[in-house]
Amino acid sequence: MGTSPLTLSLACDGPDPNGRVDVRLTVFNTGTEPVMFDRRLLFGPHPGHGDPVLLASEPTTPRASQDLILLNPLCFYGRQRQYQYSSGEMSFHGYLVTERTDGLLPAGPAEPGKLAAGAEPLVVRFGGG
Repeated sequence: MGTSPLTLSLACDGPDPNGRVDVRLTVFNTGTEPVMFDRRLLFGPHPGHGDPVLLASEPTTPRASQDLILLNPLCFYGRQRQYQYSSGEMSFHGYLVTERTDGLLPAGPAEPGKLAAGAEPLVVRFGGG
C-alpha cells in the first residue's frame, strides 16, 4: 500500500454549535496499478483518547473475499464518522495494519512492524476556547 496514502479530513466546515463534527478517513491509490487491501485491517477515523477509546472499524462479512477491496488507480475508499465534544482539542487517527492483531492503540498498532500506512493526525478544536 505504499502508493495508497491515508488522509484524515473534515467532511464539514468544523464543529457545529452542538459540538458535532464529521471526520473522514480516505485511502487513495495514487499509483498506476490496482492495489488490493482488506477493509478489516483499516482503522479510523477515531479519537486519540477517551473513556473508553473505541476504534472505528468495519464488521467482518460471512466470506473473507467480501472484505477485500480492489482499489484502481486514482480511486479511493473511505469511511466517515461523526463525533461530538463540548470543548477542548481532540486528535483523530487512522491507519492500516499488515495483519490482524489484538494490539491496537488509537494512533497505531502496539507492534510498529504491523503498521502498513498511517494518516497524519487531524487536530480539531471544540468549543469557543
